[in-house]
Amino acid sequence: MSSVKYFSIINFGCKLNIYESESIAYLLSSNGYEITEDHQKASVIIINTCTVTNKTDSKCRYAIRKAKRDNPSAKIVVCGCLVDTDADTLKELGEIDVLITNKNKDKIIDILEILDTNCDIERPFIYNSPVDGSFNFNTHIMSTHSRAFIKIQDGCNNFCSYCKIPFARGRSRSRNYDDIISDIDNIRKTGFHEIILTGINIANYKYDNYLFDDLLDKITDLYPDMRFRLSSIEPQDLGNKFFDVIKKDNICPHFHIPLQSGSDKILKLMNRRYDFNLYYDMLCRIRSVKNNPYISTDIIAGFPSETDDDFMLTYNNALKSDFSYIHLFSYSRREGTKAVEIYPKVPERITGERVKMLTELGINMSRKYLESNLNTKKRIIIERNRSGKEFMTGKTENYLDVVVNRNDLLFKHIYDVEIVKVNDDLTVNGKIIL
Repeated sequence: MSSVKYFSIINFGCKLNIYESESIAYLLSSNGYEITEDHQKASVIIINTCTVTNKTDSKCRYAIRKAKRDNPSAKIVVCGCLVDTDADTLKELGEIDVLITNKNKDKIIDILEILDTNCDIERPFIYNSPVDGSFNFNTHIMSTHSRAFIKIQDGCNNFCSYCKIPFARGRSRSRNYDDIISDIDNIRKTGFHEIILTGINIANYKYDNYLFDDLLDKITDLYPDMRFRLSSIEPQDLGNKFFDVIKKDNICPHFHIPLQSGSDKILKLMNRRYDFNLYYDMLCRIRSVKNNPYISTDIIAGFPSETDDDFMLTYNNALKSDFSYIHLFSYSRREGTKAVEIYPKVPERITGERVKMLTELGINMSRKYLESNLNTKKRIIIERNRSGKEFMTGKTENYLDVVVNRNDLLFKHIYDVEIVKVNDDLTVNGKIIL
């Protein structure tokens, strides 16, 4: 009988959750466990949850029930934002062995030892140590990704009226500068060429005398051979120095900046800390220093009290902003947030119509941006083979997924490519330049 202990991970949510799932996998793999994608083979199944919408909550609960149904003998470990915001509901499911809060994901080895040595412990139990381990991860080995992640910040102080993330992640806090540098050193040694800076609100980074602009300036100077990509940034947090720093060639021309609404009235009700003019000015400044950057955004349709006029402001201002991609949400009622007290509510039918209009707009914008890259030369990092076929996919500096007619390229390596075609389904074809 095999003595190997297998584990699997089911991940939901943002790049930060991806990073933390990879971190958990690294810890387990370094302590006698072996990862498997076959959940029925695993003795431990970890579900890393998200709570961005009610629909996401439902998907997480379904995954928990299915994991136990498919593998009744496995230990079911649930962590992530849904644990911090809705542990009582999760405890009622009955399938879970242990719930882990966000600040304690780093303690996975100790937690599994408790499960192994305390057979009589009440299940599920909540592991919630007072020691914040948010930055106790070391993920320079990320076997399933061609690009590395570094978590530089966690938590949020904004308390947008529709959002539960501050309750799930706590107040904003930043990682030790020296630890970030050490992580980058280790990442370079393992063959990565791109690092994604991630967190809940990375532009809010502040450690000792280092602000986000300072950190970005320093690491891009220290590691000119690495390319750095930013995860989501909030418009109100960007100072003048930011626009000077991003001129550097090793900062990817790719920015995700949530708009949420193009109506100043709705932005105020959302407790967003900017108006559209500030937002649009920021876009113009980015475009003045980066050539044809990929700019994506989040928009919420159907926020309480959103009138037809408010929606058309959002639609027209999104059009004016000329986004490369719109990540679209229908408003989701989240108990415990201020938005549940805002009236009148927008009927689902109206919200659906608005989502449909914005979806069509987003598709047209994406096509326009992709076509603006035709016949240009880019640099791709090879990500994967496409189902064992003769094609491979790589990510450009400006976030295009490019399919190339090759199957002999090296994973994680950088190649020059020419963009030759944008297909009807918005996939992009490229030709490797030798």
